Amino acid sequence: MGEIIVYTDYKQVEKDGEMVNVPGIKIGSGNAYVQDLMFVGDVAIDIEEIERHINDTTIHTNSGEKDY
Repeated sequence: MGEIIVYTDYKQVEKDGEMVNVPGIKIGSGNAYVQDLMFVGDVAIDIEEIERHINDTTIHTNSGEKDY
């Protein structure tokens, strides 16, 4: 439980004209298959999109439902 899995070749990036391996890390939960675990830092948060969603007053309801 809680094992750390390091992929030495998670992805490649170009640096100084050469392709370089970038490591990736997963942290085990003790009961999930390794392929089902997310890489640490894999989820990007778009703050502007979240703010748009919060400020959208009609996304989950309509004016009739609000009047009710």
